[in-house]
Amino acid sequence: MKTHLLPTNDLAFGVDTQRMMTPLPAWMHGWWWCQWLPLRRSVAQQDQFALQVGQACQRLSRLNEAGLQRLLSRVSSRLRREGLSDRALTLGLAVAAQMMQRQTGLTPYDAQILAARELLRGKLAEMQTGEGKTLATALAAAVAAVGGSSVVVLTANEYLVERDEAALRAFYESMGLTTGCITAQVGASERVQIWRRAIVYSTASELAFDYLRDYTACQGDRDPLLRRARALNDQESKAATPVLPGLCVCFADEADSLLLDDAVVPLILASAAAPVDEVAYRKAYGIAIQLNEREHYLIEPGTRRVQLTGSASHGWLTKSKGRPVICFRAGGPVNWLPLRLLRSGCTTVIETMWCWTARCSWSIK
Repeated sequence: MKTHLLPTNDLAFGVDTQRMMTPLPAWMHGWWWCQWLPLRRSVAQQDQFALQVGQACQRLSRLNEAGLQRLLSRVSSRLRREGLSDRALTLGLAVAAQMMQRQTGLTPYDAQILAARELLRGKLAEMQTGEGKTLATALAAAVAAVGGSSVVVLTANEYLVERDEAALRAFYESMGLTTGCITAQVGASERVQIWRRAIVYSTASELAFDYLRDYTACQGDRDPLLRRARALNDQESKAATPVLPGLCVCFADEADSLLLDDAVVPLILASAAAPVDEVAYRKAYGIAIQLNEREHYLIEPGTRRVQLTGSASHGWLTKSKGRPVICFRAGGPVNWLPLRLLRSGCTTVIETMWCWTARCSWSIK
C-alpha cells in the first residue's frame, strides 16, 4: 500500500506548512469519474485491520509503564521514517488505544479504531451519535502528533473545545504530547505559545481569524525567508511574526457543519482606524481643488473611483525636514504634502466632491 507521509514543519515540507490550492484537471470535472474511485474498503480488510490492532493492544497490556514508553519512542521514530504505513499505523493505534485505556478507563471499540485510521488517511468518517467521535478523533490526533505533525482539532463551539481538551489532557500527556485550547478569551501573546503545542483544540472561526491576522501582518507572504529579507529594508516588518506555526494536520468534528453550513458565513477582520490628520487633509483639499480632470486625474463613474495621472502623482518632488513631499503651485500658494498622504487625501477629496456634484446615491452597509 502507498505510504502517506505526515506533514511536519521542517525542511521537507517547509517551515510554514500549508496546502496550496491547485485547480482540478479538466478530466476530473463532472461526476462520472467518481464511480471508478475506490471510495470504500472491503469489510474484510477493515475487520482484518481492527483484529490486528486488537491483538497488538492485548500484547501491550502486559507491558509496564516504562516498557510502554520505550515502545512509544520506537513508534514515533517509525512514523517519522515510514509515514502511515500499515505496520506503523497498526502499532501506533495499538499504543494509543492502550494509553487511552490506562488513563481514562475507556476501551476503544473497533469502529473507533477504524474511524481513526480513515481520519489519518485523509478521509471522512461518518459515525452515529454515541459511537465515540471524540475518542476516535483523539486517537487519530495522538498518532499524528507522535509522528511529528502539529495537530489542530476543530469542534463546534468553545464549550466543547475546553471540555474535550481538559478530558483528554492526561491521555495526551501520557503520550508525551503537549495540549492547549484556543478561545476568544485567550490573549495575543498567549496564542503564539498555545498554537506551538503538539495538539490544539479550537473552533473554526478562531483558527480562520488567526490565519487572516497572520496573512494581513505578513502582507500576504508567510514565507519566513522572504519576511526576513523584507525586514532588511523595512523595520516595521520585523514585528510581523505569525501566530500560527503551520497548518499540518486538522481533524474537524461535525465536518458537515464546519465545511458546508459555516463555510457560507463570511469572516470579516476589522482593525482600528488610524487617527485622522486634519491638517494634512486640509492641505490635500487645497491641492485637489487645483487639479484638472483628464490632466491630473481620471474618474471611473462605474466604480466611483479616482485615479491620479502621472503629472499629479509625481508633481515636484523635494524634501522637507528629511521627508519626501509633493509641492503643487497652480496660481496659488505653495502646498506641501507628504507622499504617503497624496493619493489617499487627494483621491478622497475628489471622490467626495464628484459624488456630491453628481448627486450620486450613497448607501451604508
